[in-house]
Amino acid sequence: MSSRARSAITPLAGVPPRLRHAVFALIALVALSNAIGTALSPYLVVEHPLLLVAISPEGRHVVLATPSVAPVLLVAVGTLRRLLGIVAGFGLGFLYGEAAVRWAEQRAPRFSRFILFLERMFERFGLYLLFVVPLPSIGVLAGAARTRLPWVVLAGAAGQVVWMTLTVQFGEAVSGWTRPVLAFLSRHVVEATIVAVVLVGLQQLVAYQKRKAATVSDRG
Repeated sequence: MSSRARSAITPLAGVPPRLRHAVFALIALVALSNAIGTALSPYLVVEHPLLLVAISPEGRHVVLATPSVAPVLLVAVGTLRRLLGIVAGFGLGFLYGEAAVRWAEQRAPRFSRFILFLERMFERFGLYLLFVVPLPSIGVLAGAARTRLPWVVLAGAAGQVVWMTLTVQFGEAVSGWTRPVLAFLSRHVVEATIVAVVLVGLQQLVAYQKRKAATVSDRG
């Protein structure tokens, strides 16, 4: 089988175009918000920490936001935002089935063994795995397995509540170290934000070049 045949994936039959467009719009929204949140994180963590978590709920952002935001708000907002990533992953798996999993393995060969491991674990534990490891990649497996979306949402939300609570507790435990970091960012918010924007821009450029090279290779 050629590299083009291995890499190309097409939606499963019977998927409405509107659903496909909605899934890809959600995936794009999640990816774009993560990039914007990271790029503007020095400014947002100082001026609007809860908004930062709503845009990009990375663990480091949650930890830095902990000293200035009520824990309940952090857990609620972070859980809902992370759940969007799980639903986006579910949609991808639902649209393309097992082909989405195989495509992910080919695009990230270094993680292929890990993906295979997650597949075996999902086959054995099902949604219990999503509760313990509430990641978008598990959402892809759940979608490919045609798991019912309400159960995916329930398991993902419950798992994220646990992980967000642990992250907030960790943030409270290390607040003595993070407060000086926040004070430094507050004094140099413009410079730090410019650096973050440049770094994220370079990262996105490198990722784009890699995707472009992979597309050219597939067509060849």
